[in-house]
Amino acid sequence: MKAWTRNAARVILLTGSWIGIIDPLQMSVQAQSVRRGADEPRAEEASPGETDPDIDNRQRGDQEDQDLGRDPSVRSQVLDALELATREFIEVLRDRQDAEDRRDRPSDPATANPRATPPPLPISNFRDPAEWRAYPLGPGDQINIVLQPPFQELSTPATIAFDGTVFVSLLGQISLDGLTIEESTEVLRREFNQFLVDPEVRVILSAPRAAQVTVSGAVLRPGYFPISPNAFVHEALLTAGGASVNSDLKNVIVQRRRADGSVISQSIDLYTPIAEGTPLPDVRLRDGDTIIVPERDLLFDSDYDRELLRRTPLVAAQDTPLKITILGEVARPGYYEFASAVPPLLDRALVTAQGSKNTADLRSVLVQRRLRDGSIIEREIDLYTPLISGGTVPDFPLEDGDVVIVPKLDLAEVESYNSEVLATSTIANPQITVRLFSRALGRISPITLANGSRLTDILAQVPLQDSTISRIAIVRFDETLGEAVTEHYDGWEAIEGNEAENVLLRDKDVILVGRNTVASLSNVLNRFTQPFRDVLGFLLFFDQLQNSATNLFSPTGTGSSTNTNRR
Repeated sequence: MKAWTRNAARVILLTGSWIGIIDPLQMSVQAQSVRRGADEPRAEEASPGETDPDIDNRQRGDQEDQDLGRDPSVRSQVLDALELATREFIEVLRDRQDAEDRRDRPSDPATANPRATPPPLPISNFRDPAEWRAYPLGPGDQINIVLQPPFQELSTPATIAFDGTVFVSLLGQISLDGLTIEESTEVLRREFNQFLVDPEVRVILSAPRAAQVTVSGAVLRPGYFPISPNAFVHEALLTAGGASVNSDLKNVIVQRRRADGSVISQSIDLYTPIAEGTPLPDVRLRDGDTIIVPERDLLFDSDYDRELLRRTPLVAAQDTPLKITILGEVARPGYYEFASAVPPLLDRALVTAQGSKNTADLRSVLVQRRLRDGSIIEREIDLYTPLISGGTVPDFPLEDGDVVIVPKLDLAEVESYNSEVLATSTIANPQITVRLFSRALGRISPITLANGSRLTDILAQVPLQDSTISRIAIVRFDETLGEAVTEHYDGWEAIEGNEAENVLLRDKDVILVGRNTVASLSNVLNRFTQPFRDVLGFLLFFDQLQNSATNLFSPTGTGSSTNTNRR
């Protein structure tokens, strides 16, 4: 009985019939014909050598089969065996097809040896819009397989299993992994066409699977992230915490692996739409995509607007400070950190280092920057000319790792260099410190003045009625010569408006007021035979005179308070 029902099911499959289409009696007769063989002669046709008793026996057997086909239990058994016969039949066909494919396939040494290393798959910059829009099916996708009448009863929902297959009635397990909707539709139509006559098949994606993508490069948190189905590229960047402010958003790379294992890539510009206020590119991500955000070279003439990047939510708000080194003729050379949210401009950075010195040459401030490949680029910035001509100081933004070098003014150019204007500018050190020696004060006094102060400003600290200001000496350290240089001025001429006598003071000047004071200190300097090593040694020399200032600069007795020292 089991063999009979199984053969009957095979007949139903082979003839394209289905339950309710043929009569059970006809089904029984067809099954019995299959069991006896397709080449068995019919009842009314006697084969050569067949006797009348043989014919009668065969006719009685046919009548028994017809009675059996009318039995309801037989029909139930046929129905129960139908699904099992379907699966067995499909497996046989599939095995035969696989054997033919293996026989027709040319021999390949790489495939013959399972341990052979396959050749690397190339990465191509593929720009076919249709392929990027296509959705490859994979495990977890929920689809609807729809057949048009008269085969609508075969329509069914399905979920793609972990091995990439779905079970379809009448077809069994069908692999759809990596196929698009159109390709899946064609595969199912071809499979159904083996059992149905011109079936119309549609595949509908009812619920896409959850997607996983990899985000790497210049982002805040590179890694592996789940995203919503059909998400945009910028949504993946936001999931990774945003791009860094130094990222190259003009060349974001999306890589995608095909079903055959090869990799395609596409470059996407996210910066230009942000700068121009246009929609972002409509590139949808698929499960398994890789997004690479490169880091850009911080060139001097970059067309990236760092302030614009800071305001867009696509760029992460970073707290890592910018580290900039400032060297040369500034009040406090050293290593400085600035907030990355607002990158410093060159002139503001000099102010952070307490401004340039009076000896600084602001015509050629040098900025050095190291690129990603280790090479160093340089740019000279002129801050002097705009200050002298009343122009605008160039807005030169600094980047992390920059080195700023302020050169020293050449002594041959001191006369032509307008130090007075620079001294009162915002770039210069706002304050200077001088040391005042006066017999009237009886001590050495360090005094802080505003940068740009002149001799008359320091004389305000001296009691004129007790001082001889017609003889004033200003001692400065000459770094080139390594020694103190003394210049003499008339304080009364300076007070009366003589610009030549009212000299511009410099930081670390030593000012001696009074004829005796100048003579006494000159005598000390003449006896001091060792040269000063640097300006600090020069200042230390005068600071040490503080202990003996009374003996050096005070009168031998209590002096008169009358002002007899005007000329």
